[in-house]
Amino acid sequence: MIIKIFKPKTTSNSLALSSHPCPAIHNVDDVNPSRPSGKDKMLDLGLLESDPAKRKQISDYSPNLRDRVRRYYINKGPCKRWDRFVFPITYFGNKPRSFHSDWFDTSYSGWLEYSIEKDAAFCLCCYLFKNETGGHGKQVGDPFTVDGFRSWNKGLERLNKHVGEVNSVHYRCFKMMLYLDNQAQSILTCFDKENEKLKANIGFA
Repeated sequence: MIIKIFKPKTTSNSLALSSHPCPAIHNVDDVNPSRPSGKDKMLDLGLLESDPAKRKQISDYSPNLRDRVRRYYINKGPCKRWDRFVFPITYFGNKPRSFHSDWFDTSYSGWLEYSIEKDAAFCLCCYLFKNETGGHGKQVGDPFTVDGFRSWNKGLERLNKHVGEVNSVHYRCFKMMLYLDNQAQSILTCFDKENEKLKANIGFA
């Protein structure tokens, strides 16, 4: 049963990909048309870790649960901790560097995450989908999905490299995240239309 629907804070209704993707994340209560049964129903979404460094890998979940977990994290949006938080300083040679909270306000905002546990950056869409796109190994995702990225002295350079070209693993993961999010929205729209029809049929409209 859908309880709440929140509109994302966006300046445009377009979901088109830019040179650096930033998805429209909707705060929609869990939608699960697959209706898992048996022990799969025992998954308590409220116990899932918010900090990306503490999360269980998607591949470690039962296949019947993976989309439920993905929708949960898409609905929550990337883990962002910057309000009144002082990011730790790391010295590269004699130069102090740290994660910058203003990176959350850039085109990376829809997928960039920060872990207080590891003082490291992560990528939400690659965490959710890299195993579905052949994205195995450190060359294509582990620094942003398992280990975390901490080379603050080369922050923007490495973020751009992670995004890569249009056919990169990141882009494919991002598009899959958009698709799953839009699929949930389509289901909600159908529910709303059916509710309106029901109200009209029984005289409440």
